[in-house]
Formats: sequence, C-alpha cells, structure tokens
Amino acid sequence: MADDGDGLQWTRVSRVGPWDAASLYGNALVMCLCGPVMLGSAVLTGADLMVMGIVFTVVFLPVGLALWGHTAAEREHNRRLDAAGIPATAEITDLTH
Repeated sequence: MADDGDGLQWTRVSRVGPWDAASLYGNALVMCLCGPVMLGSAVLTGADLMVMGIVFTVVFLPVGLALWGHTAAEREHNRRLDAAGIPATAEITDLTH
C-alpha cells in the first residue's frame, strides 16, 4: 500500500478473482508442462518431437512460471484488499475522451 501524504492509503485492485485465478494457474501449468511432455514422448517413442520439445521447453517454461508468479502476486494483493480495505462508493462527476 502507498501513502499519498494525507494519511490515506491506497492499493491497486485487479480482476483476478478465484475463478480467473484458477484458469490462469491452469494455463501456466499447461505452458510449463507442454515442452517436457513433448521431450519425454520423443525420448520414449522415438517420435520426431525432439526439436519442438526443446523449443517449447525453452520458450514456454519461463513464460508459464512468470504467469504463475504474476497470478500469485495479484491474488495476494486482492487478499490484502479484502482484509484491510474499506467498502466505498464512487460517483462519476465528469466524462472526457
């Protein structure tokens, strides 16, 4: 949380809820496992998936781990907001382009 100088504290809110987080964790898991599964099947069956397995492992494993970490951080922010946040109502006073 940040302090704006007036004693008010604010925190960032995101859209990652329990259902969205489950789908993001699932996507991250699939990204992390697709390369190693291709490599394992290429080694065990002798299929021509070795190059694709290496490429998928090198590319998707770090992306999947980053997505997993980002989702965990967003869920922690939302938990903190639920624990320490104060319900508020906003009023729109002006619209601009």
